[in-house]
Amino acid sequence: MNAKNGWFEQSNLRVILLFSIACSFIYLDSSNQKYFKNTKAVINDVIAHTSFIITWPIKEALNIPNYVIHIATLKKENEQISILQEEKQKLIADNNFLRQESQKIQKFIQEEKIYQDEVILAKVILKANTITASSMTINKGAGDGLKIGNPVVKNNNLIGQIEEVNYKSSRVKLLNDINSNIPVVIGELLTQAIFSGDPSSKSKFNIQYLPKNFRLNNGDSIYTSDIDGILKKGILVGTVSDVKYDESTKKQTYSINFNYNPYQTDYVSVFIN
Repeated sequence: MNAKNGWFEQSNLRVILLFSIACSFIYLDSSNQKYFKNTKAVINDVIAHTSFIITWPIKEALNIPNYVIHIATLKKENEQISILQEEKQKLIADNNFLRQESQKIQKFIQEEKIYQDEVILAKVILKANTITASSMTINKGAGDGLKIGNPVVKNNNLIGQIEEVNYKSSRVKLLNDINSNIPVVIGELLTQAIFSGDPSSKSKFNIQYLPKNFRLNNGDSIYTSDIDGILKKGILVGTVSDVKYDESTKKQTYSINFNYNPYQTDYVSVFIN
């Protein structure tokens, strides 16, 4: 009985003690005591920071999917930015290329004499120069009215003839091709001859079938002849220079000057009539 009363008394004492403490906190909280207010603030801060520290890993773990999505989005945006930058650089390069091509065309139009006959402007897309052949390919063909034999002109000079025609491209046989033979007239007397490509000669050209005692002079102009019925007469081929005559062999050497370089040519004119 005494034991039970002792336990009961202790239990009642605990309840009374806890109740007293609770009432004290309620009283202090409601009474707005300065020291307790400061203590309460410290306790609240500790609880708040402790709660943040405890919950931070959980929140970060829950946000991992969002981080993954965000990283994937950033990666995609960076790829799109890279694509846009590449496209920008390509547009800049294309713009520069078009500007250069436009300048070349304008320069060509200014340099090129417009003949009364109908001509067509063509772009050189391929050049070839070997021991046995010298040619270029242009971007015009039968679909544009070109035919085999049409003369090709650059800076008012004949540079060759159409040798092969496709629908939208053609191959031009240049004057220095070994198979090139052009009927021409030379000098003030309009002497008939054949202007041929000759890779073995120093000048890469040869004037054949001149009269026996005919001598070339410096400055003689060479023009096309229409004797074959294909070429238009009067197209400038070149000008004779550096003429030398050997009395012992009765042979003359010479050079031919042109107003163009066929291997630095971007655009040409083609007679289609």
